[in-house]
Amino acid sequence: MHSKFKIFQRIVLVFAALFLVALYFMFMFYKSLKRIEMEIRVKEKESIAKLDRSASREVVMTVLEKFESDFGHIAESIVKSGKELEFIQALEHVAENRDVAQKIEMSFDASSKSIKPGEIGKIPLVLNVTVPYREFLRYLSDLDRFQYYVVIKSITITRSSGTGPFAGAKRPLQSGEEVSAKIVVPQTQVNATLQGYFYWKNGI
Repeated sequence: MHSKFKIFQRIVLVFAALFLVALYFMFMFYKSLKRIEMEIRVKEKESIAKLDRSASREVVMTVLEKFESDFGHIAESIVKSGKELEFIQALEHVAENRDVAQKIEMSFDASSKSIKPGEIGKIPLVLNVTVPYREFLRYLSDLDRFQYYVVIKSITITRSSGTGPFAGAKRPLQSGEEVSAKIVVPQTQVNATLQGYFYWKNGI
C-alpha cells in the first residue's frame, strides 16, 4: 500500500511539473505576441504623425499604402476581405497537424460592420480545443509561427473527463493495480479555450 501511495505521489509531481512547463510556454507565447503588436502600433503612429492634420484622404491612403509596402510581412499576415475561408482553413490545418479537435468561433458579422472600407480592425476569435497534453504545447508553438497575425489574450485550461485513470472523478488504486506515470501522462487530454483576435482589412 505504501508503494502504491508513492507511485501516486510521483504521478502528481509529474502533472505539477508539466503544468508549470505549460504556464512558462504560454507566458512566453503571450509576451511575444504583445511585443509584435506593440511594434505595429508604434510604426503606425509614426506614419500617421507625419501627416498634416489638414491632409486629404488621398494623402492619408498614400501613407498607409507606403506603410504596408515597408512592412509587407505584417500586411501579409492580415486577413483580407474575401479571404476569410483561407484563414479558417489555415487554422484547421494547424489543428490537424497536432491531432487537435478544434472549434473556431468568430464574432465577424458584428465586428466587421464598424470597420470602414480600406481600414484594418480587430475581429474577436475563440478557439476551443481538446488535445493530448503534450501536443497542446506544440499546438501553441505552431500558433506562434502562424502565417496570420493572431493575438491570444487569455488561455483557460481544464483536464478532460474520461481520459486516463485519474481523469474526471478521482478513485483509489485497486488491489494489485499499478499505474505508471509514463502511461498516464500521454493519455491525459486537456480542454482549452483560447480567446483573442485577428486583424482584418475591409477591402470593399
